[in-house]
Amino acid sequence: MSMKEIIRNNHTTAHAISVAAGVPYSTVYKLEHDQTTFDKCSYGTVSRIADLFNVSSDIIAADDEFSHFRDEMHHQLKRQGSKLFLAACFVNDLPNQYYRGGWTLRALYTACLCDYLSDLVNEPKPSKYDRIRSLYYDPPVRISDRKDCNGPYIPVFEEHGILEGDVFDAV
Repeated sequence: MSMKEIIRNNHTTAHAISVAAGVPYSTVYKLEHDQTTFDKCSYGTVSRIADLFNVSSDIIAADDEFSHFRDEMHHQLKRQGSKLFLAACFVNDLPNQYYRGGWTLRALYTACLCDYLSDLVNEPKPSKYDRIRSLYYDPPVRISDRKDCNGPYIPVFEEHGILEGDVFDAV
């Protein structure tokens, strides 16, 4: 989510965000005008802006930081194949690790990816991710690499407010 989107979607201004979140105006201005990105801001800055709009920090930083995470997941999937990737996720308990670490979007994305792959390879879905499966992003978070992608989205992701079009897109 970009600062421009935050300002537009919330019918506010950079100055109002600066004052309400306690973040320097120059930082908000630079974010709004693409002179810096959320992944270059301190966690405190991202957290204060996220708290102001009642969203998680990983949603605010999703465009920058999450795209790297997503790309790495897709490359691992390509290298390992669906079954080995699933086994590694389950053995390492990745969705719960991310959830416990406060990375809600990563946790839900990984749980959705595991569910999707489990369906593809006819493997059971572990119940240990049920708490994560109860989460939903509203408004939905567009994850696709293609900014013009308007669907179709993978249903198991879309059910949780994650708009993902292709998990096998690693080049």
